[in-house]
Amino acid sequence: MIYSVKTDPGLVRPNNEDSACIVENKSGDLFLMVLDGMGGHCRGDAASHLAMEIISEKMLNTDKFLS
Repeated sequence: MIYSVKTDPGLVRPNNEDSACIVENKSGDLFLMVLDGMGGHCRGDAASHLAMEIISEKMLNTDKFLS
């Protein structure tokens, strides 16, 4: 399968603070997420990236996403 993500930097920051990720666990389940970078707030890019890392790690260690 092919997946794509499109985000927008918005009107406040010159760079895009959003993050996106697809996680596949050991069972082959897919978890797709898009994290809003809190545009207009200081270090919104770091916040969305950190949230992506934490959630991804938890999802990788989940046997079944739907259980």
